[in-house]
Amino acid sequence: MQFNSPGIQSLACHFVKEVINSGHYEVDALEEIAQVTITALTGKSLQTKGKTDDECFSELNNLLSKPLPNDLLNNRMVNNCRIICKALALGEECEPLVRLSVLCSINFGLADFISNHLYYTTNKLNLLISSALNMGLLEIETATLAISNTGLFPHPCNEVIGILHLPKALVDNVVSHDASNFKELVSGCFEVLPRSELSLNDYPHINLSYLTEFMKQAVKKKTRGVNILIYGESGVGKTELSKVLAHYCKSSLMAVKAQGEMYQVKMDELTSELNSATLRLQYHALLQTMLTSEPNSILVIDECEDVFFAYFGEKKVSKDRLHQVLTSNSLITIWITNHIDQIENSCIRRFSYVLEATTPPAAIKKQILSKPLKHLRVTPAFKGSLSLIEDLTPAHVAQAANVARLINITGKKAERCIEEHIDQTLTACGLTMIKPRYQAEIPFDKRFLNLKGDMTSIDELIKAVTTFDGTRALLFGVPGTGKTALVNHLAETLEQELFTVKCSDVLSMWQGESTKNVAKIFKEAHQQNSILFLDEVDSLLSSRDSLSSISCRQLVNEFLQQIQESELTIFAATNSSQMLDKAVLRRFDFKLILDYLNQQQVLKLYQEVVGCISVTERQALMKMNYLTGGDFAIVARRNRLSRKPLTHVQNIQLLKEENDRKEKQQNKSIGFITNN
Repeated sequence: MQFNSPGIQSLACHFVKEVINSGHYEVDALEEIAQVTITALTGKSLQTKGKTDDECFSELNNLLSKPLPNDLLNNRMVNNCRIICKALALGEECEPLVRLSVLCSINFGLADFISNHLYYTTNKLNLLISSALNMGLLEIETATLAISNTGLFPHPCNEVIGILHLPKALVDNVVSHDASNFKELVSGCFEVLPRSELSLNDYPHINLSYLTEFMKQAVKKKTRGVNILIYGESGVGKTELSKVLAHYCKSSLMAVKAQGEMYQVKMDELTSELNSATLRLQYHALLQTMLTSEPNSILVIDECEDVFFAYFGEKKVSKDRLHQVLTSNSLITIWITNHIDQIENSCIRRFSYVLEATTPPAAIKKQILSKPLKHLRVTPAFKGSLSLIEDLTPAHVAQAANVARLINITGKKAERCIEEHIDQTLTACGLTMIKPRYQAEIPFDKRFLNLKGDMTSIDELIKAVTTFDGTRALLFGVPGTGKTALVNHLAETLEQELFTVKCSDVLSMWQGESTKNVAKIFKEAHQQNSILFLDEVDSLLSSRDSLSSISCRQLVNEFLQQIQESELTIFAATNSSQMLDKAVLRRFDFKLILDYLNQQQVLKLYQEVVGCISVTERQALMKMNYLTGGDFAIVARRNRLSRKPLTHVQNIQLLKEENDRKEKQQNKSIGFITNN
């Protein structure tokens, strides 16, 4: 139905006629009515030039004298407005005002006549409205206040001007549908979310035992003021988790929308004069009122950070309003955010329960990612490869699967389509499908480690790690001695993910952000049950005596505290042990030195990498005391990249150059630390 249809126009004109003939309207005020208002009301203009006030008054009455609409439209509006009032516990005296609000929301002329002409010119707004509706002045003010408190409008008020514009979605349904219940009328303000294909069994990486029982009892006992805050990175499945929780509580889940309040201008949350936060809080209040009698309903507000941190025209939802919302709601509300840092602590502590949704481990991730891929006939190997992509979330896979499904492809074609979609999406987000991973030029072989210190064999180290929780080992040695290779080998042997931390993962240009990154790293490693590897730890844990910046010293303090309190298996490696803070050594159970290769190791490794060895080459190698496995990796790489294999002379020369370079550096202390 058009918002300015003849039927709506007739009802608007009839009301204005009642106002100007009420006996309280001053005829000389007619000249203050804007022509655009009269034209919008009647479809014609009022000719006032050379006419007296009485003549103008008579002509306006004639213009307003339009036949009333057919009974279908009038009865529909009456019945639908009665449904609204009944659902919101409003008395019969409110029905005429609700019908007036509907008309004003649709007809610009009527809204402008009331809000501009009557309000600013006559100064008798409520009196004129009460007379036209045949209601008492006190009755009008009381009814207006009751209506404005339902959530139909942004703010409580006792003047009619504050209730002229109902939500567009509601008005559209009132004038175009013969509704049987209030839900049908406000369907545009919320969306009933479908049941998730996931279950609680898909979230073993998140402790939900307390939350599920808490929500179940809250629904059963109709507890007021229950608000759940779920936060986490984008795409980890927070909305799906909300569906799972609602299903466990045997409740329907309704998402609160943010559709604009002006009917004449087709507004949404982007173009509305009210910001998204205000609109959603308004509809949140409306649904609370509407669904009070249906306790088995749970509301969800996604991307809720704009409610708690939303400026629009220098306006922000007040703290008092937010605090009231979080303590007075009759229905459980789940609030979802990707940006917990944008919600102030004063609001966070008012939530009944706060839960972080994290990216699941690879095994669980594979199960979850498989569900959107149903019926696409992709291989188990393909599903497994997706689970290894660190930044990939269920949302990414679901979107990619929808594309493949819509263009009706399956099997290998679907795999290529999904892979391309995911790659493009991750690239746009500054992420990548393939994370740089440690790849050794030559296979790891424990025979070529010259291990000294607290332990002299890898088997001892493996036994210590598997026997004791929270084992910490600090590895010393010049570059190339195999520190990184050793840690990667241990992680593979123990079948645990390796969480490698470098300086760039921690440091931030923002004050205080680096220390937050440290806490986040330890938390993520714990959630993934990973081995934590602090590579080049001297860049992270330099001696505090040498640091002039307070923030740098705070970073070292945070690292030391996290290491001390953590139950993770932690390895740290350094080439420059003399730069470490003194307290670092006390935090590690074992200090291991990876030294240069001994002569037997050098000869054996040369044979492994290059091949047979002559007497001349053996003699040359025996003179080299500063070779490492990394030096032989250089030889292996040069041979791999050369069009033809290097000669033995060239291989020996490469090793000699590396050996001589390090021999010259021996005058400088490399700071190896042994156990005293």
